[in-house]
Amino acid sequence: MRYGWDMDGKRNIPYQYEGPVTQATRSPLDLPRRPRRSARGPAIAALFALACGGVVIWLIGATSKPRDPEGSTYYLEIKQQDDIQAALQAAEVQGDLDGLIKAQPDASGQEFWALCLRERLFESVILRRFRSFRSETDETPSWEDFLSGNVKEPWCSYTGPRADQVREATARKGTERVVLFCFNSRNWNNYPNHGVLATWSDGDRATYLTLEDMIETYGITAEEWADPAGKLFGKKAPFQYTYE
Repeated sequence: MRYGWDMDGKRNIPYQYEGPVTQATRSPLDLPRRPRRSARGPAIAALFALACGGVVIWLIGATSKPRDPEGSTYYLEIKQQDDIQAALQAAEVQGDLDGLIKAQPDASGQEFWALCLRERLFESVILRRFRSFRSETDETPSWEDFLSGNVKEPWCSYTGPRADQVREATARKGTERVVLFCFNSRNWNNYPNHGVLATWSDGDRATYLTLEDMIETYGITAEEWADPAGKLFGKKAPFQYTYE
């Protein structure tokens, strides 16, 4: 091909047509490529399998573990005693106990609680709180029967303070604290696996007491523990301010 020269003395190269670029021919040895798989798939599947395995193990353990027959009402009992303690504290703070103490200074235990209810120092709903969930002897009467004195069955599962000792007992704190009320002798063994539920004079919540605790702290013997009505209530610390 001959080239000319332009006016500036540069070689003038004419335009040449270039055909379309053709794709290189594939070798017969080239294998088709597999689509790339994300690495997340196997990882998610492994985590899912691990989670399912954990659930299965938990279900096996939950169903094979022996059920505590006392567990269903264990905390409900604590709530009941806490409600009674709150009602007693409110009556004391508001001065509602003054008339009862003057009129019935010797009223104690179940009789003390009955007067608090019949004199309307406590709300009527509190009546149901005085029966332990596991009591085999006590039954809660209707509010009308209770007010009229038409009560044939035992209704109270707890001990109680004596009217003229209430303020003295509730004032005892720390190492001088005492039991304000607890399960009475009929209900003493309602929770043999946990102990005897009791409300302390300085406690915010009711707690379960065991013989081991009482031996170590108060020197109570197994014989005394087995006969709370005869050897503990109204007699020996920390039960000296609570009565049947």
